[in-house]
Formats: sequence, C-alpha cells, structure tokens
Amino acid sequence: MRVGELFEKSDDLLGQQVRIEGFFVYVGSHGYVVDSIELRDDLTCAVKVSIDNLKRVVSSKVPPSGGSKYHYLDSAVLQGVLQVSEEDGFTLQCGNITSFEITKANHHFAVIP
Repeated sequence: MRVGELFEKSDDLLGQQVRIEGFFVYVGSHGYVVDSIELRDDLTCAVKVSIDNLKRVVSSKVPPSGGSKYHYLDSAVLQGVLQVSEEDGFTLQCGNITSFEITKANHHFAVIP
C-alpha cells in the first residue's frame, strides 16, 4: 500500500499489520517513508520507521548516498504495525517491523530479513 493510502485509511488500519511501498528517507536523525521523492521533506505525509538504532541497522546492510544531506533516499518496501507516532512532525509510524527492503541503483538490499 502506498503511503497516501495509509493516511486515507489510517483509522481502520491502526494496530494492523501493513505493507508500505514508497521512498525511504533518512536525513538528520529521522528515517521515514513517503510516496515520492518530491515529498521527501514533508513530514506531515510521512510514516516514521520505528527501529532502534535505525541508521546503524540500515547502514550495516545498505551503502548510504553520498554528496547529499540525505543518507538514504531510495525505493523501499516494509511491513510492520501501523501506529500513531508520538514524535513531533509525524502523525503515523510503522513499528514491529518484520521485513524491510531497500532498492538502490537496481540492487535489492534486505535490511530486515
């Protein structure tokens, strides 16, 4: 399901296992998924990726982008439980993640099995 669809159906999907497709962005200290690269800086339409030590976990499996303020800005698919986010700027988050895959330069990387 695309990120925009999650927001449209969030009342029915909270607490449910969801599959999210979009672009994974990691900038500053935040990691999240948005529908398109153009939305990369709009946290109001982003789903926060809730994984402890997220940057370390991702960078151990996927090479970061270079020459940009964005450590990651890549196509991604993840599966986890949709939750209300308690972090400023985010409305929703995905926790209890069971799978997380990033595609960078046509290479697929499994971040979480």
